[in-house]
Amino acid sequence: MREELFRVSKLFRLANRLFRELKGVYRIGGKRIFFLYLSAVFRRIPKIIRETSLRPADKLMVNKTLCLTPLGKEVKVDGKHFGLVREIYCSNCYFPPLPGFIVQNNDRVVDLGCNVGIFSMLSAKFAQQVIAVDAQSRLLTDLKANLAQNDCMEKVTFQLALIGSKSGVFSDPKKLTAASHYGAPPPMVSMNDLCEFQQTDRIDFLKIDIEGSEFDLFSINTQWLERVGKIAMEVHQDYGELDAIIGVLKAWGFKIWIQDKKGLFVDTLEDSTGYLYASRAHEGC
Repeated sequence: MREELFRVSKLFRLANRLFRELKGVYRIGGKRIFFLYLSAVFRRIPKIIRETSLRPADKLMVNKTLCLTPLGKEVKVDGKHFGLVREIYCSNCYFPPLPGFIVQNNDRVVDLGCNVGIFSMLSAKFAQQVIAVDAQSRLLTDLKANLAQNDCMEKVTFQLALIGSKSGVFSDPKKLTAASHYGAPPPMVSMNDLCEFQQTDRIDFLKIDIEGSEFDLFSINTQWLERVGKIAMEVHQDYGELDAIIGVLKAWGFKIWIQDKKGLFVDTLEDSTGYLYASRAHEGC
């Protein structure tokens, strides 16, 4: 009986997630892409239920060029990146419904953990400059293709770097070299160094998704925070204590919000992952 209740509860959570995801797909893609993805979901329902993941449906979007409108800006994306599209565009996980929490004209943006540039190229539609940072050099091919397809190559600079090397997935050299897009060894760079390399005296919007390296990033030498206006970060609690990061940010004058994976603002994270948003009081929040 208990196992049956657990199974029903699991299916209910999956159905609820599917509803939210499809709603997001319709919002950014319109009817055509909505029904395209809905068809992919129906074709992969058994596998989706077994894996409790929408990745089987995402894989059916490969070899399709998708025209999307996240935040009212037209973006073209190869369907092979649809999993990242759902995470970043459909859920707006880095653009929460908080006052002023969006990239604005003339902003300077840093995208830590840029991957193939899904966040970077949307930010470039608004920003003056985007610095895209990742530890995996073989991502550069897809990153360049995405930027070129969206006419924003001139706004985005790629920096190969491992930031926060003492915590997270890539603190283990074996996991780093085994990563899917590992190529050349990345230099270990601090945020202070990055600001100097890129000759930037301000970071208006900092997006962070570095698989647990955020705990090292915020542990020492945090003078770079005086240059930052807003932060949107995925947190991986398997690698550190969220309260430690919150303490550092508050000491530098930031106001903090926490959001769980369901999109609800909470006082503390119950799951291993979630999101932290930070903004200075004078930024209008």
